[in-house]
Amino acid sequence: MRKILGIFVALMLAALLPASAFSQDAAQTARALESEQKNTTNLHYDDYFGTQVEYLSSRNKAYLWFPGNSVIVPGEWMILVSTSNPSAPPLMCFKYPTNSYNPATGERGGNWECRPLPEYLGTLKEQVSGDLFHLARSQHVPFVLSKEPATLQQLKDSM
Repeated sequence: MRKILGIFVALMLAALLPASAFSQDAAQTARALESEQKNTTNLHYDDYFGTQVEYLSSRNKAYLWFPGNSVIVPGEWMILVSTSNPSAPPLMCFKYPTNSYNPATGERGGNWECRPLPEYLGTLKEQVSGDLFHLARSQHVPFVLSKEPATLQQLKDSM
């Protein structure tokens, strides 16, 4: 059974948003769950993008191995929780470099892009602890990833 991602609040938000933007309870819960999720390698699959692998570091850095790319796409990640609308789902947010491009939205990188956490989890197929493919230590991908469905073990065996 896949591990369910918890609720995160990136510490960098403290510098960007007033303290009143997050309740103390939400922030405390997010910090506890965040520590459980940091330092994970995640494999996602959907029909549009295909197989993607991303390492989420303990410092809220993201390292994306995207189909067809020959280099790792570095970025940042955070999860936002609304305190003004408790029924709103948490949001999974990523920010990639200005020279990157999201083919799904047609947007260039440089800005935060968020989607509901349940939607993000819907494409999560596997999650393991650690930087399985050493994505944070290299600018280049282990090999060019196809869009075909794969498991982490199949990718590891292909190296």
